[in-house]
Amino acid sequence: LDFNTSPPTPLLNGQLNTYEGCTSIADKDGNLLFYSDGVTVYNKNHEVMENGDGLAGDPSGSQSGVIVPHPSTQDLYYIFTVGMPQDPFSFSLVDMNINNGLGKVTVKNTRLLFSATEKVTAVQKSDGSGFWIISYASDFNKIGYYIFDLSEGGLNETPVYFPVEREGFDRGYIKVSPYGDILAAAFQQRGNFESYIQLFHFDDSNGQILESIFLSIFPRDRRYKGGDGPYGIEFSPNGKFLYVSERTPYNGNPNGTFNRIFQYDISVLENDAIEASRVVLDSIISRQVGGLQLGPDGKIYLAIHESDSLGVINFPDRKGVAAGYERNGIYLGGRKSQQGLPTFNQSLFRQMEIEFDNECFNDATSFTFLSNIENIENVIWGFGDPTSGSNSATGTVTHHQFSSSGEFSVSASVTFDGQTRTITRPVIINPSPDLSLGTDSIYTSELTRDYNLNTNGQTYIWNDGSTEATKTLTSPGWHWVEATTEQ
Repeated sequence: LDFNTSPPTPLLNGQLNTYEGCTSIADKDGNLLFYSDGVTVYNKNHEVMENGDGLAGDPSGSQSGVIVPHPSTQDLYYIFTVGMPQDPFSFSLVDMNINNGLGKVTVKNTRLLFSATEKVTAVQKSDGSGFWIISYASDFNKIGYYIFDLSEGGLNETPVYFPVEREGFDRGYIKVSPYGDILAAAFQQRGNFESYIQLFHFDDSNGQILESIFLSIFPRDRRYKGGDGPYGIEFSPNGKFLYVSERTPYNGNPNGTFNRIFQYDISVLENDAIEASRVVLDSIISRQVGGLQLGPDGKIYLAIHESDSLGVINFPDRKGVAAGYERNGIYLGGRKSQQGLPTFNQSLFRQMEIEFDNECFNDATSFTFLSNIENIENVIWGFGDPTSGSNSATGTVTHHQFSSSGEFSVSASVTFDGQTRTITRPVIINPSPDLSLGTDSIYTSELTRDYNLNTNGQTYIWNDGSTEATKTLTSPGWHWVEATTEQ
């Protein structure tokens, strides 16, 4: 789907034919860069990228991979892949500077864990400096969640391990909320495994998983041996609601399935309150529901197996039926959906951003809070500059004059619908250019004055339009020069 139009336009030239897992990446303007089913990488021309075959994912995994940009190297991307159980969790690298912007896989299948499951997700760090890559896996028989740190220096291949209280079946999605504060994982029933949703508090500043709760809300029927229970999960843009797709047996008949779409209010992360808030948005007989994915238009899309349309939750920030679910929400132009939708870095779907301008010392830096959240009550700023004497402000637009040059951690906390969310961004205040022409002087017409202003990282413009760092003044009158520090 091309989200540069409203409603989004179905694209009919894609080469994926995947039962479940897939991932894609576009530039900031929504232009496709490349996509994959976890095994083959296709470029923006829908051709196999150079060295783009044989990746270690599996198209039959719930989430076969996720694409994440390198935090500090433009045009370099990681593809993290998961296969079926007993397959490794690996990464490959794509360099988009090669082949005139069509890209090449330059590193392939570097193993990170020996045995992955079908679950992988990514979220940006709270300060925007990198990403957390999260998978549910088994490495040397240590089953649990593994969190990898992708920072400006690259990937730390030694993960943080968080053990599980209850082992679950591999199938089903894992997601982090767009604001990085809640982690959710879906586990379907199979064999002796129960079906349930597991929710965690997640700290996106340090990548730590905190206490968890289980939503054991799905029925078990041991007569049905296929995986049933929760599969797709997604958060509303404001992070207040969780949506779940479920496949269960229908009247004990293994040839028919009874599928439902649920909404849960997770504004209070407590088991009984969440279960009591459940609302059924749809029930579908004999057609499997699949992945749920938030789109850049703020709507949530649902894969429905063998359907020529995707289901759409039009207003996912609203409670109950006001969420506006449509089973045939977007026509796929004659193509058919399977069970998967692309896995993304979840932070792409945040509704909040900080925009700033004027990052020179002694200038007032302007800040704007950008959001399409409804019912904003207040925005409180923190500038991370306690020596300035004015380290906070309110409102969606403000400014601050920093007390020195250097890096500052600027935050904006927004209150809406009885909850508060905070985003933080690093702001680098650059020192003023080093420039001196000495004191004002008067010379006789026979004298000249030579200047050498050459300083690394600065550009110049003189009153006569010249841009040299060195200059000999010979003509009478006032002379001035402006210096700019390039960052």
